[in-house]
Amino acid sequence: MATIYTSVTAKINTILTAVKTAGKLKAVYGYPVSRFPDGYPAIVFYPDEFQNSFETVSQNFRVIRYKIFVVIGVTQTTLNNIFTTVLPGVVDAVISQFDSDWDMSTIDGNRVWAKIDSGRWGVSEEDKALTAWAELNIEIKLTTNN
Repeated sequence: MATIYTSVTAKINTILTAVKTAGKLKAVYGYPVSRFPDGYPAIVFYPDEFQNSFETVSQNFRVIRYKIFVVIGVTQTTLNNIFTTVLPGVVDAVISQFDSDWDMSTIDGNRVWAKIDSGRWGVSEEDKALTAWAELNIEIKLTTNN
């Protein structure tokens, strides 16, 4: 049981790094981020929520959620280009990579399901400039033995 977060976080990082290797991203960061990204678009991801419920007398049903934020410095291009081309392109690449690479059928011998969907998109004012972002949500479901 002790390897669930470690295994899932490592797999998410591997998938996102493949998106970077394909040229769709400049950087991938786990949270907390100690500095501004070296280049854009970049991704920041982190665990978000954990739920646990009794499935049977011998099994628990667990749901682990992660947040992924695709971030882009607005000074690098126009808002129109960010929201019509750059963000959709990166989000599509992340979703496609999850579709093709999610092969964690089990963790510690327990069946694992994964789902990725979209959250909010927006623009925020950060310390150095405006930043556009798109939120993605990953939901990992698994059953574990008590």
